[in-house]
Amino acid sequence: MITTGLYPNPVHNVNFLGKVDHQFNPKDQFSIRYSLYDVNARNSRGAGALSAPTASSDLDNKDQTVAVSNTVTLSPRTLNEIRGQFTYSDLKALPSDPVGPAVSISGVASFGTLSGSPTGRSTSSTRSWTISRTRQERMHSE
Repeated sequence: MITTGLYPNPVHNVNFLGKVDHQFNPKDQFSIRYSLYDVNARNSRGAGALSAPTASSDLDNKDQTVAVSNTVTLSPRTLNEIRGQFTYSDLKALPSDPVGPAVSISGVASFGTLSGSPTGRSTSSTRSWTISRTRQERMHSE
């Protein structure tokens, strides 16, 4: 159905970030962080102006990340640091009209299924780890 004017566009969004730092002893520090971005919206891409809601797509996106780090002072001149991160990302942006043809009349209107937007992406497990050792060779005087 082709409509004009107002159309539903509900957006539900959650953002969360949590972090815990712990000092095992003066030479050993640990940190863990978690973040979440979750959004669900209807008619979020493509609708409005000359485009009917049928020419839009919904949005369902969830991104989560866990990051950890541990820093150990081995001597007054040597540090050892380990950092790691795991990321999960899932994007779905299916057309509001999954069946109909896409119709675009330049300068007049667009309706039917959305044809110019990606419909999804899934990166289920991205991992990265870094291990570094830093050593100061000489004391620096001012």
